[in-house]
Amino acid sequence: TFSWSSVDGQIVAGAQGLEPLVAAAGTYTLTATKANGTFSTLDIWVAEDPKAPLVEAGPERLLSCKFPETALGSLQNPSDSRYTYRWLDQSGMVLSSERDISGIKEGGWYYLEGSDLHNGCEATDSVRVQVDTLRPVVVIANPDTLTCARSLVNLDGSASDAGPNITYQWLKGADTLFSGGPILPAAMPGIYSLVLTNEANGCLARESVTLLEDIEKPVFAQLNPDTLTCAVTSVILEAKLSNGTASAFEWCRVSAEGIAQNCTVGSTRETTEAGTYQVGAVLAGNGCSNTLEIIVPEDRLAPELLFDEPLSLTCERTLTAIDASASDLGPEYVFSWIGPGEEFAGTEKILSNIDLPGNYRLILGNNRNGCRDSVNIVVEIDTLHPSVAIDNSDYLDCV
Repeated sequence: TFSWSSVDGQIVAGAQGLEPLVAAAGTYTLTATKANGTFSTLDIWVAEDPKAPLVEAGPERLLSCKFPETALGSLQNPSDSRYTYRWLDQSGMVLSSERDISGIKEGGWYYLEGSDLHNGCEATDSVRVQVDTLRPVVVIANPDTLTCARSLVNLDGSASDAGPNITYQWLKGADTLFSGGPILPAAMPGIYSLVLTNEANGCLARESVTLLEDIEKPVFAQLNPDTLTCAVTSVILEAKLSNGTASAFEWCRVSAEGIAQNCTVGSTRETTEAGTYQVGAVLAGNGCSNTLEIIVPEDRLAPELLFDEPLSLTCERTLTAIDASASDLGPEYVFSWIGPGEEFAGTEKILSNIDLPGNYRLILGNNRNGCRDSVNIVVEIDTLHPSVAIDNSDYLDCV
């Protein structure tokens, strides 16, 4: 027969067989007894190995824009085949069966389970992965518009996040214009970007703003001044814009040397002199200016009056004529005749059938420009009869 006994151990079952079940370390004695009563014993030491495996999930990790993924684990974890490992996320999903795990891109709790294949002991450790991907806030105020009066505009990003870890960078296209501050003085239109970087986590943010430009010059409405003539002795020049309102006008006379002089302020100018005038205007809103030269034409040429001297009236020539047909002729020319005691008006260039001597006035007028010329013409008369005298000092006699 067989029997098991132990002083410091614990036999759970099978104490009378060859394979007892024990539950504690200690010395176990096997006694074998024969039928004649003789026996022999054998001591067996049962050792205890309750030690759990070393499991280290590693220190707490931080995901950021600078480090978007991380690895978990520790070199202290045994790497021999006696041990098996299993990584799980906080939902219980198994991620890996390796001692270490890499490529972690999400925050949360992660668990490492380790098993000792020799003693069946298990252990679990956890590690937290935190996330800091907060991007800085970029705020750019709406900029003023570049104009002729405003050649420099400050792009203002001072309402953006600030702090010792925040850096600023201004860009225009792919060109870096300025680094170090939230305000950029800009003189060129276009799209500008402000990039803020949080050096602590590597996160950056970018906002853009369009800087507009208004440098449109004043455009003058068509100006056709009247012509100065003998009838129109002055004209009023009036400037108007076709693309907006002017904040100021200025009129100047332009000399033969091209110098603007005798300038006056206002949208109108009255002049009695022909020539070149310059008008300048400043467009309200953007301060842009422009000039335009205007020519005031002149038509003050008097008609040319030419005539043939009339023949004198005599006893034989009782009628004469004044011929002005060599003068300027045309539908715009009008002849006026004034003679002794009467006036003749019309377009006749010849005054005929003159039977009275005296002063005749010929006036030639140009209806187009109101100019005229005149001349006094004297019609002479010679009707003096010859004197007849008879010398009667001699006489006829018989001798």
